[in-house]
Amino acid sequence: MLQEYIHAVKLASARVDTMTTQMMELLPQWSLAPVVDCLVALRGVDKISAMILLAELGD
Repeated sequence: MLQEYIHAVKLASARVDTMTTQMMELLPQWSLAPVVDCLVALRGVDKISAMILLAELGD
């Protein structure tokens, strides 16, 4: 049972890594890329966090 959980965590981690890579590749083409750059200027906000925030708020 523990091995199944470990495997599930590894799969989820791989999905997160894949999605993060895809998001970073698409960022320069996104209309809100300049806003992402502004949000990154805030302490503690990285590009992924800024992108998620803007996606949740909507364009």
